[in-house]
Amino acid sequence: MNSYLKAAIWILIVAGAAAGLGWFFFDIAEVPDQAMAPTVWAGDKVLVLKRGKIERGDVAVCEHPEFPGQVIMGRVFGLPGDTIEIVRGNLSINDDVIYEEAEGPFLYMDRTSSEQAFEFELLKKKQIVGGIIAYLLYDKKPRMADMARTTVDTGFYLIADNRAGGLDSRSYGEVHESLCQGRAFFVYKAVKGLGDADKERRLFTFISE
Repeated sequence: MNSYLKAAIWILIVAGAAAGLGWFFFDIAEVPDQAMAPTVWAGDKVLVLKRGKIERGDVAVCEHPEFPGQVIMGRVFGLPGDTIEIVRGNLSINDDVIYEEAEGPFLYMDRTSSEQAFEFELLKKKQIVGGIIAYLLYDKKPRMADMARTTVDTGFYLIADNRAGGLDSRSYGEVHESLCQGRAFFVYKAVKGLGDADKERRLFTFISE
């Protein structure tokens, strides 16, 4: 066999094995909604790590527990056996309050067409969950609605970074690990936006700090 042909065959074999191994560990997901803004925005595409344990603070990519096939994303706050509670706007895990720090105003333009743009003024805050920094969005009321003490059974309790309107486990309940694809960790494609939503700020960035 010609040495060049043999080398080409080996290159193809190695490249194929590397690609196969890559998809064994990673997957691609499109952000389905604005629940995780400003971390990621609807339409962004992220790499998902399929192997390894999902831990507190991770952004989990899961299937909706009530609507099969529908993708949801949320930050993991509650693990099996944890108790979650919101009192006077303060979220606590196992009676430990997860404090928030003010980050100032957040302004972005939502372009629904090339001719018209809607301006949203929100409040931006910061919170550390499981050692990971999460940036949050609030509307004019900078606090979460109170929630009775809830014990996580066998799944994950997800909370949206977008506190101004993102859906999370407070509406659809805990999400079992079997429904989760993995954790989102890298933005490789970002949608258009202005201000803090500018795609250049998120493109090729890691989601966790």
